Amino acid sequence: MRRHALGVLPLEEAAQVLCDLAPDAGDLESARKVAERLGRLPLALTLAGSHLAHQLLESWSMDEYDRKLGEESTAIVDRGAAGHGGSQSRQLVGRTWQLSLDALAEQGLPEATTLLRLLSFLAADPVPLSVLVPVARGEVTLDGLEPALPAERLEPALKGLIDHSLAELVSVDGARCVRAHGVLLDSVAGGVREDRRAIVADAAASLLEAALPEEGSDSPETRSRLALLAPHATRLLAVAADERTATLGVRVLRQVYESGDYAAALALAPGVVESVGRVLGADHRLVLDARHLRGTALFRMGRFAEAEASHREVLERRETLLGADDVDTLHSCAALSQSLDLLDRDDEAESWGRRALDGYRRTLGEESAEVLFIWCGLIEILPQLGKEREFAEEGPALVEACERALGPDHPTTVLARHDYAGGLFQFGRHEEAEPLARRVLADRTRLQGPEHPLTLSATSLTARVAHGLGRIDEAIRIMKELSERRARVLGHEHPFAAHDRAWVATWQAEGRG
Repeated sequence: MRRHALGVLPLEEAAQVLCDLAPDAGDLESARKVAERLGRLPLALTLAGSHLAHQLLESWSMDEYDRKLGEESTAIVDRGAAGHGGSQSRQLVGRTWQLSLDALAEQGLPEATTLLRLLSFLAADPVPLSVLVPVARGEVTLDGLEPALPAERLEPALKGLIDHSLAELVSVDGARCVRAHGVLLDSVAGGVREDRRAIVADAAASLLEAALPEEGSDSPETRSRLALLAPHATRLLAVAADERTATLGVRVLRQVYESGDYAAALALAPGVVESVGRVLGADHRLVLDARHLRGTALFRMGRFAEAEASHREVLERRETLLGADDVDTLHSCAALSQSLDLLDRDDEAESWGRRALDGYRRTLGEESAEVLFIWCGLIEILPQLGKEREFAEEGPALVEACERALGPDHPTTVLARHDYAGGLFQFGRHEEAEPLARRVLADRTRLQGPEHPLTLSATSLTARVAHGLGRIDEAIRIMKELSERRARVLGHEHPFAAHDRAWVATWQAEGRG
């Protein structure tokens, strides 16, 4: 789907839009007057034409509609609201959609106003209908809204908005969604009274909290669902920032990152960091969490030096504010270790990794999920330092501990096998590495999908092991396919994508030689 910008229409075309939508409401001259009053704004014209065409109890002409638009009382939705808007486009749309909402209220659907206010605190992106389903089923109650929005009135209210062109049904990747125009949503949100904004924000937050996937999931379905929900969490944080919406914004950022959509996480992070910091202060734990996530997203997108600098800053603040042994401080140590590893500063990387691992063991116990995850990072570093004896002792012990404490399909267990297989390959033990690398690739594909960045990493290891075993053609074929997929997922300029292309070129030269 490609979007095209549509500006103000010429007067004759604007008048014709009204005549096409409501041919019985008046002649072209009357349509010109209404179109001019609406500023020839396409959205306002669509709403006005739809309203005139769908009247049931009254039959306003375009001249009568023009008179109604001139009445001051139609300019706002929340009577007496000071408003947060003010642009001419918002005022024009506001006058127009208020007439439609007034008509819906007269038809016995005052809840349509409530629903549109609720949607106005979300983004102009499609809102999955699954977000609203828990309300219709009575599983989520939206308290304090005026007029109230009980479960049995949600569907009629939604149909009313759609019938009056205040919203439309769309499909995104097979998910049914409702969408409203951004100018309309800004106008409605700006008209919500100051003393009612927190109530609407709480209701919107309840919907999003209920709709989010369980934390820790990184399946393709999770990534698709988060892609639809993330814009709404950031919009809510922008229009109604408080501790609850800040917590929700950081949670969404974390889940997008953990789902493997690193590019999306990196795009979300700056806005979340800024908004949450504005509400809670720069040194709040939640703000530091958001900054930490931005650093990890930088790391995953191949911006290793920026990631190192970011993690050092967060580590310094966490150590000062929370103490050296706080779990968040230790988490920063581990993240810094990862960045240093990819910058080929392996001695430093091991030192920070050991500090994190020792601290976690003291704080959380020998076989906690956090301890085992940090241990994986150290197993990855040991081969680069040539520490084969330590690797031979710790690698199998790590895999065994993960399988015992977490189970065979836990993400950290798969990571442990992945890192152990990678170490075997680096020490030239290709025959031992091959079955383990193929198992990791199968597990990652099954659990996380073929396009997940960690699945692509497992594919790379499989290709390099094949090359190490002398199966050059197979290695080239796998790596060529991988290079295209990695560039598509992480970007053509990502360092790993460049490595893929370099290996293909080198191996092809070997084959010719």
